[in-house]
Amino acid sequence: MGFNAGVTKAVGNTPSHTEWNNYYGAAGSMEYLKGQADLIDACSQSANLAGGTRALGTVYQNTGGKVRFVTVTCEGTDGASPAVSAYVELSDDTPDVLVAKADADDSSNSDFATVTFVVPPNAYYTVSSVASLALTYWFEWDWC
Repeated sequence: MGFNAGVTKAVGNTPSHTEWNNYYGAAGSMEYLKGQADLIDACSQSANLAGGTRALGTVYQNTGGKVRFVTVTCEGTDGASPAVSAYVELSDDTPDVLVAKADADDSSNSDFATVTFVVPPNAYYTVSSVASLALTYWFEWDWC
């Protein structure tokens, strides 16, 4: 098995810049890849917002102008089985469209449930739970 860029390359041998461009074209060039990496820099990730600016059952709005990815983790305590649901709404400030749900079993004294979902720009969102839960993690990424 080898790398074929106009010449045969053995596995483990690094192709030259010219061979790479000949094989992959513009989409594989270093200039293209650097541009793609720069796009990642334009994305932003929050610190853990649990216990700070985010709480279960509260409605938030994505005013950032970019698609937002949200990940929320809750822990059941005292044998409670965590069940977490995420809701998003585009047209008003009462999110009621279920977009993600996670249930954990109650076979231990400490179970976790995590939901990850997408929030379009200007949409409203909330995460709710049943049972006695501790909000462990809440992260948000505004996508570039």
